[in-house]
Amino acid sequence: MTRLKADLHIHNKYDILDRAYGTNGLVSPYKIIDLAVENGYHVLSFTHHGVLYHDPNVIDYAKDKGIILIPGIEAFINRKHVLLYNFRQKIVIDSFTKLEKFKGEENLVIAPHPFYPWKCCLKKDVFKYMDCFDALEYSHFYTNLLNPNRKTLDFCYTFDKTIVGFSDTHIKEQFGTTYSLIDVDEVSVEGIIDAIKKGRVEVVSIPLNMKRFVKICLWMAGRMNYISGKEMRKNILSIESYETSHSEIIDSSNLL
Repeated sequence: MTRLKADLHIHNKYDILDRAYGTNGLVSPYKIIDLAVENGYHVLSFTHHGVLYHDPNVIDYAKDKGIILIPGIEAFINRKHVLLYNFRQKIVIDSFTKLEKFKGEENLVIAPHPFYPWKCCLKKDVFKYMDCFDALEYSHFYTNLLNPNRKTLDFCYTFDKTIVGFSDTHIKEQFGTTYSLIDVDEVSVEGIIDAIKKGRVEVVSIPLNMKRFVKICLWMAGRMNYISGKEMRKNILSIESYETSHSEIIDSSNLL
């Protein structure tokens, strides 16, 4: 059995939805891969909002660095975020009914930051559609005093669900704060997915110190403040329209 260090919830500077708020702080996929190598990671997944990110140059770069890249997407289902992995066919998954139809043994479905207060989080839908989820995410964004992940832990203990830990990286300060150690029988995408489904995961997570917490919060605030008034409202409406219509499992390399 081999233990792999993994972060399967990462956005890079080519995420279409993130770029709608401005590119300040966003990190290139090459930089993230370099950071992963420096910190002993073996597995990553770039999970862009609504569209599968696929760049052959990045895939080759990761392979040369010894990093396994799992195809992933942070999809919108019922206007909520759902992490989907290894869905290779060109389909649109915009409902849990479709998810149940298309999900197979080779796929992985994870509930990201499920009980956080944001409108994109699953909350009660986790209970309603719990059979769709192979695991729930322990998110990086918490402190010793404020930790919405406690509800996730309670849910997983009650319903015997696997807990995974990821960084949900958008900016450099988030990377490395939370990750998973996965014990696999086979070092491959299929072996990693199988190990997670069997619960062979150890979460490593450090509460954000005040300096890092404030920096991330300021970045989040800056996303909303870089435009104002009528332009901001127009931009938000555009994003909401994108969230409603885009959960496509497609090759998006032509968008880069």
